[in-house]
Amino acid sequence: MCVGHIRFSKLRKTLGGPDSLMYPDDVSCNQCLAYIKSAFPFTVALFDSSGGQLGCTNPDESLTAHRLFLRCKENIDPVGVAADSGVTLEYYSSGELTICCLLFTPNPPESALPYIRALLDLSIGQRELRERFESDFSERLYFINQLTAINEKNEENIASMALQLKYNPSLTRASVLFEIDRRKPVPGNFREDRVKKHLRRALANAPGFSEEDIFGILDIERFVVFKTIGLEEHIEKNLTGFACSIIDDLLTTCGLHLIAGAGSAYGNMSGLRSSYAESKFVMSNFSFLEQGASLIFVNRHLFEYFSSLLDNGYMAEKFEGYSQKLHDSPATLETLIALSKNNSSPKRAADDLGIHRNTAMQRYAKLKELLEIDPLNNDRDRLEIRQYALYHNRKTLLHAGIIIQEGSALHAGCRKFSEIVAQYSNNSIALDVHTISHSGNNRMLLDILKSGSIDIIFCDTNTLIPYTGGRIAVLDLPFLFDSPEEAYAVLDGKAGQSFVDDLRSYSLIGLCFWSTGFRHISTKDRFIRHPGDLKGLKIRIMNKDIMEAYFRLVGAVPIKIDYSDVYTSLKQRLVDGQENPYSNFLGMKFYECQSVVSEISLSFSIAALLTTQATWQKLSEAQRNVIIQSAKEATIWQRGELDRMNENCKRLIESYGVKIFPLSEQPMDLWKQSAKPLYDQFQFPEMLDDIEQIKRRHHAQRIR
Repeated sequence: MCVGHIRFSKLRKTLGGPDSLMYPDDVSCNQCLAYIKSAFPFTVALFDSSGGQLGCTNPDESLTAHRLFLRCKENIDPVGVAADSGVTLEYYSSGELTICCLLFTPNPPESALPYIRALLDLSIGQRELRERFESDFSERLYFINQLTAINEKNEENIASMALQLKYNPSLTRASVLFEIDRRKPVPGNFREDRVKKHLRRALANAPGFSEEDIFGILDIERFVVFKTIGLEEHIEKNLTGFACSIIDDLLTTCGLHLIAGAGSAYGNMSGLRSSYAESKFVMSNFSFLEQGASLIFVNRHLFEYFSSLLDNGYMAEKFEGYSQKLHDSPATLETLIALSKNNSSPKRAADDLGIHRNTAMQRYAKLKELLEIDPLNNDRDRLEIRQYALYHNRKTLLHAGIIIQEGSALHAGCRKFSEIVAQYSNNSIALDVHTISHSGNNRMLLDILKSGSIDIIFCDTNTLIPYTGGRIAVLDLPFLFDSPEEAYAVLDGKAGQSFVDDLRSYSLIGLCFWSTGFRHISTKDRFIRHPGDLKGLKIRIMNKDIMEAYFRLVGAVPIKIDYSDVYTSLKQRLVDGQENPYSNFLGMKFYECQSVVSEISLSFSIAALLTTQATWQKLSEAQRNVIIQSAKEATIWQRGELDRMNENCKRLIESYGVKIFPLSEQPMDLWKQSAKPLYDQFQFPEMLDDIEQIKRRHHAQRIR
């Protein structure tokens, strides 16, 4: 039986155990047995080698089959015992894997056993493909973001990363980028987790799907497949069948309309960045390039793609006359773009604009006179106006990075920021948000930003301590703020601006400060009512020296663990507790291994939105203003969303049986007193004075 190297425990997860015979998203044991039942009139039951029943075609005979199998298994001659009982027992083995098949007939047809074997092969094989989506998640997510980081200069590690993830780096692949078509209605029950579930199934069931296909969800709006290519003469045909299957599947199961763009095929891993850039270009110009299709190939638009690679300065100089003459004639510009989009067909351009053909011809006459061209009758002029139309509609693509799970308050803010940037720039600036990993490694994220591989990041302020002379460490002090409003008054005022000023000397630009909220302590089964309750407890903390000093001060054992490893550490009781905001507690499913949250508002988790001078210099003054204004509005939205999200998360956590010891019952004076030695030893007392003054002014204004 050819099933690969699968341990028995994995098979049980695949096919379903005796208490859970169905896994909704998988080709499960029930489905195998349903096929068997339709093909043969007798009862068939499947078991693992330890005697656990995997399923039965006739539930009424399930118990009888189980007892009979156990009797056979305990005998020295199980096959003989089965035959004496009027049934057939067959064993399928492959390495450590054994499946036992009990057929309630003494003489099954010759086709029965090969048929059952083939069905089990299919079931396990499909599960193997699906498990590729879940295994090595952080590493694979980082790998996908390396492939889609168009600005990345370092090519050395791509092949080795591919090998580590068991991908053959020498295969030919092409990028297929899928996006939700926002021109079409989005169903009201649109949910991220639901879409991901259906997406994984649609991909695994698409024709030609292979274990060598590299797949990644970039965000809820977009996902990419670096599809392996077989015979090159059938590239478009094969990719069309593959992509259209996924598009049709998501429309049927989720009501989502998808569009897709395919880049060229490359035979090496580093070339996949170029393929992704091509597919990204197609998607950025989809409404201009498409002619009623849901899938576009860059190979059919090479003139447009190579035109997009020309230097903006050159293009601005070349079309300076066009821009000046069309500046005061928007209808003529609109007509030029419509003509170019519709292959210089006046009728189709008129339909596209919703005007009469005669009106379109009148505008065309003005276009000829104004620009001294005749694209209807001159091929060179036709190419010229198409190049100008693309230049006029060009997009500036910025890459943003984050290292926390989707569904978090920071992720929600990133998406809103991207939407506002698109709105204020009339879609001329596209902000792609990349989930670099779930590791919580903020220093790595900042290094990626400084290398130029990404344009904008959202990172914890603790990472900026070396870039502010250590002063920003004040924000890590326990119990510094009594409310989010206090924190925002400090961050938006003199203190926050001083941190931003410090960053400039390191070519970093701070745009705003966001948050994931107050961090609370959770434990397995113990309320933390006062600092003394922490004595001796092993508490997972972020990589923050001040927080480490505080927990040591109160007698706890602080342990720095990557964010992505916290759940496992809690599950295995390597640590007794952890501290995080409610949204993170819920998003990382800590409620599965922690049953108590003590609401002590230990610290206010703050993230900075950063870019670099190098990225800033690439933008025009108007584009910089768009980014600045969008960041301000996204900050207001994110802070409001944070309050709502954490309240909802708190309610959900309680519904899962987690007990919360509320802030109102906490002896906060005692908690603050426990942190006083850290305040006394803080090396920048003037920072503390400034913050206290801002807090006093904030409260005075509230009283008025």
